[in-house]
Amino acid sequence: MDEFEQNRILNMLNDIVSDCSEELGIGDENISETEDHLSENDEYATEEELETSDEETDQFERRFLWGKDKLTKWRKDSCQTVGRTRSHNIITQLPGPKLVSRDKYSIVDCFKLFCDDIIIRTIVTCTNIYIEKISTNFKRQIDCRQTDFQEISALIGILILAGVNKLGKQNILDLWDTTGFGIESFHATMSIQRFRFLLRCLRFDDIRDRESRREIDKLAPIREVFEMLVHNCQKSYSVGAFVTIDEELVKFRDKCPFKQYLPSKPGKYGIKIFAVVDSKTMYSFNMEIYPGKQPEGPYNLLNNPHPLVMRLMEPILDSGRNLTIDNFFTSVPLAKDLLNRKITLVGTLRKNKREIPPEMLSNKRKEYDSLFGFTKELTIGAVDTVDEMCGRYDTGRSCKRWPLAIFFYMLNITGINSQIIYIANNPNIKIKRRIFLRNLAMELIKPAIAKRAASTFLPREIRIKAARISGQQLRIETTEREGSSGRCFFCPRAKDRKTKNSCGKCNKWICKDHLKQICLDCSNKYENADENEMTDE
Repeated sequence: MDEFEQNRILNMLNDIVSDCSEELGIGDENISETEDHLSENDEYATEEELETSDEETDQFERRFLWGKDKLTKWRKDSCQTVGRTRSHNIITQLPGPKLVSRDKYSIVDCFKLFCDDIIIRTIVTCTNIYIEKISTNFKRQIDCRQTDFQEISALIGILILAGVNKLGKQNILDLWDTTGFGIESFHATMSIQRFRFLLRCLRFDDIRDRESRREIDKLAPIREVFEMLVHNCQKSYSVGAFVTIDEELVKFRDKCPFKQYLPSKPGKYGIKIFAVVDSKTMYSFNMEIYPGKQPEGPYNLLNNPHPLVMRLMEPILDSGRNLTIDNFFTSVPLAKDLLNRKITLVGTLRKNKREIPPEMLSNKRKEYDSLFGFTKELTIGAVDTVDEMCGRYDTGRSCKRWPLAIFFYMLNITGINSQIIYIANNPNIKIKRRIFLRNLAMELIKPAIAKRAASTFLPREIRIKAARISGQQLRIETTEREGSSGRCFFCPRAKDRKTKNSCGKCNKWICKDHLKQICLDCSNKYENADENEMTDE
């Protein structure tokens, strides 16, 4: 046995003694004596003693597995003992809603924890900036009027309601169909032309300085709103003891500088988003969009699995939780770094990792044979639920702008998280996700429907329908007036001009000078134009 081999065995024995000192009850003095004894014997050993030490070292070596890197050592048997819970497994934060969300008992209040007034006002402001820019392309200003808080909330409600009915990919004309095939609530909330116009103009950042921000950030068109949602997710709920990290793919096939191809996903092409999810409740706690290689600047971060996981876990490091990940993320250095921050890790290692012993990869092992390797803190052994839930009631629609596709994904996550908060705050109420989303959508669109019911500029049929859906008791006069004639509404009172004609919409008396004759076909076109929003003011 050469000197190098003896030194290696000596170091190995020292590690054994150190790893199992607690289990065997060996104190520091005994360890020191053992080390001294080994050193002296190695220096002055006889041939018989060397033969004996060779047998002992063979026994010790059989208790270990060495990684392919010749540095990582695994025990075949665990030296962990049953006792008090280790410090890195003690959870310091109780799971459930945090203080800011514990008093939210209604469905819409839970939703507004995530898609709050700040986010909606930001969308309204940015959308109006874009509408003002393109307004010169329209002949009538009424066709490009600016939006407001109530209308954007109603737009979100329509998207959610379409997802509940699984109509995300259906032709938009069918949704507003008035012959019995469409959704009555859509028709009562806004016209199809207005819905199309808002989706076309929907923006999430100020387009006036976007180009300067794009020089350092590919995610400039959605960065602000997305980070606000992530912040709301983290401040509203404390995840449980077990979390997982996985990638989700937002389906998108049009032009995008960081579009990914993942053949294992149903959509295959899209935008990759990494998410930290509570394994028990499916609450999405933290998210990060994969932008590819960012330009030089504050957003140029490493996208390797190790730094990515550490960034995603940053809000809950030192909390005693357990993280489960797949082989894309798992590595021995990551497990050690997380353990140093009181996070334990469960994951599968890819067979090309150099820390894995060759024995683990042997093709000669029998079927169902198990082989484990242990260190003092590590063990070798062998999350698409949220993605599936998003796809079940997807708010997304076909679009050619990737920020809009991410916005649809944000609405899906908001719907899931808000229901989790609602159930936690109302433990005696059991509600299915479909019913929860349907009720949420109706709460969001009702203010807009009530406003249309009170408008005198819309066709009577729409006003009656809107009043019924919003629960209002609205009186709409018929064209039959008391008496055979009345004074013209538009003529000066001094003229006192009597007329037998009245408006078919507002029922006001109208003289011939203020009355226009129109055929039935033109009348139908005129009513359709009114449905396309003459005005809601």
